[in-house]
Parts: sequence; C-alpha cells; structure tokens
Amino acid sequence: MPHDGWRNLFKPYIAAYKSGAKTPTVEADEVVYWYRPTPKGIVCTGDTLSAPMGADMLSDSIFVATMLTSPGTLTVQSGNNAPVDIEVPAGIVTSNVTMGVGAQSFKVARDGQTILSGQGGLDVKDSCVHYNFNVYVGSTKGGAGSNTTGAGGSMSYY
Repeated sequence: MPHDGWRNLFKPYIAAYKSGAKTPTVEADEVVYWYRPTPKGIVCTGDTLSAPMGADMLSDSIFVATMLTSPGTLTVQSGNNAPVDIEVPAGIVTSNVTMGVGAQSFKVARDGQTILSGQGGLDVKDSCVHYNFNVYVGSTKGGAGSNTTGAGGSMSYY
C-alpha cells in the first residue's frame, strides 16, 4: 500500500511554509488520489479479528487532490459508478466521490483537451480475507510531453 504520492501533495505546502507565503504555489499539473481497497461494510472471510472500532464512521469515498496551474475538469470513474465531473480551479483542491467496486480512473481536461489520464493501481473489491483499512495512494505529475508513472499507479500526460 504505497503512500509516496502524499509527499508530492505536501511539497507545495512545505515550500510555502519555508518561504513565509500564505498559500502554496503549483508549478506543474498533478493528481494525487487515495482510497481503501474495500468498502467499509465488507465482512472479511478469513480474519480472526473483527473490523477495527470506528470503521463504521468512515465514508466509502475516493479522494482526489488536484494541483493545477489553471482551472480544469476532473473526471473520476469509480468502479461501477457513473463518471463524476468536478470543475476545479487553479491551485490545490481536494475532492471526493462515492466509492464503487472495480477499477478507479482519473482524468483532467482543460479547454476540451485531456491533459492527465490514467487508472489507479488497485481495484476496489467487494470481498476480502483480512481487514485492511489502510489507503492506497497514487500520483502523477505532468510535464511537457512526458509520460510519468506515479507511485502506486500509472497516469499519462498528453
């Protein structure tokens, strides 16, 4: 369960703190996403322990932080759910959508052109052997004409 993508999300905040800036600066388009491998209500078949206390208070959500140099449209397809479009401004914005069982995909478009797209590195499943409420974190950072692989997932920059 990689968490490396969160470091990318923290970098602009750390830089702003060190420089005394009031807000972080985004220098390149990037997406960081995180989610659990199963919905909270799934009963795991081989675990000798029950789900952790407080697990019922969690939301079954896919979380996506966009770090954009200018506004764009984030599209999240979570498993069998219909795609969700979210208009996001420039800067760092965290959004969430309802978790669906299956593959997780993310896309950012600007001016009618897809600038980032790809699929999360872990499908959400409706069965499990052992409880795992740890999140899977993936990220990608765009660059002029480059293809990048984010920790925990693969996305392309167009």
